Amino acid sequence: MASKSLRGWICYLNSKVQPNLLEVLLDTTTTAPSAAFTLNAIPVYTQGTTITNTTSAITITGTDYYKISYLANGTTAAAGTVVVTPYINGVAKAEYAFSNVVPAGGTAGEVVSTSGDFIVQGPAKIELYNTGIELSAVNGVITVEKI
Repeated sequence: MASKSLRGWICYLNSKVQPNLLEVLLDTTTTAPSAAFTLNAIPVYTQGTTITNTTSAITITGTDYYKISYLANGTTAAAGTVVVTPYINGVAKAEYAFSNVVPAGGTAGEVVSTSGDFIVQGPAKIELYNTGIELSAVNGVITVEKI
């Protein structure tokens, strides 16, 4: 599930331990509209060498299929829609975007969350962008696992 951390889990597929797994935290104070979420430079958990990350992107060098799950939380300053849009190899993938609406009666400082998951075939460069309203006090996690 997108909202659960896989840290500490052992992933099995066809009775074999899956060696390719990465979990990285979102690490940013404010994410403006049309800006990429910043990633923590050091992953919470990593196993294998085909999935790596920087502070701006996750890179998959393997050619297998991978499940990308994410959860983003933040505080809003106004009503609007929080939208997280994945970019794969520099191209926005609106079909993988997930959103959450902050109602018109919402007040400044309202905490909102959005989560989602999608499948991608490597090699790929994955980035998450805030394509909705500005968020502050952002936190969350991205998990990548070979399937």
